[in-house]
Amino acid sequence: MLLRRITQHVKTQNWFAVFVDFFIVVVGVFIGIQVANWNEQRLNEKRQKLVHERLVNDFRMLEEFSTQALNRHKDIIISLETLVKAFERGSALPEEDEAIKFALRWGGSYKKSMLRSPTYIELLSSGQLNLITNNNIRSALAVFDQAALSTEYNYRSIHNAMLTAYGYLPKFAVLEDVNHDNPLVRTVKSYNFSDMMADTKYQEQQRVALDLQSWFYSNIENHNRALKEVLVILKENE
Repeated sequence: MLLRRITQHVKTQNWFAVFVDFFIVVVGVFIGIQVANWNEQRLNEKRQKLVHERLVNDFRMLEEFSTQALNRHKDIIISLETLVKAFERGSALPEEDEAIKFALRWGGSYKKSMLRSPTYIELLSSGQLNLITNNNIRSALAVFDQAALSTEYNYRSIHNAMLTAYGYLPKFAVLEDVNHDNPLVRTVKSYNFSDMMADTKYQEQQRVALDLQSWFYSNIENHNRALKEVLVILKENE
């Protein structure tokens, strides 16, 4: 309709009316573009806010899991230290019984992978890291994720050594029968400490297990510290 009116004005050489109509068209297009840009900007802001909230939730969850892993490995290290001290003493004290049983059952367990942020992985794989507009946050996330991948690689490199140590642990222990409801959890019923003392290779493997667990602990501790730093930066920029 507007185009027909402009055509009519051109035919009648009403240039002022043509100018007015043209101005209306230009303003209309400009407003339409601006509205589209505003809508897109609002959508981006919503996406950015959602991404930020998801990252905060991710790292709160990671902090909880990492702290649990840290406490678990601390218990394992204490139990293995108890076992090694008993070897050095040549006897196991009655009050060490539970710690030794715990060491024999869990001394070879460890995390096979490092925790990473699902949101960051999703943004990275989909090419949407631009939704994280804060450079400090992007840098902190990149450093954290690379450190997690590097540590995971290191874990895999000593997997065989850990398997060997783990295979030796229950050698002189009697485990509870398999619980079909939870077949992975079998506690130690009893153990033969005299046979352990007679097997120097067995004792050496437990010292290796202690060294490896201490190394795992230091890595998890660094991981825990790094994710807390990311969490602080995320909270500062909420």
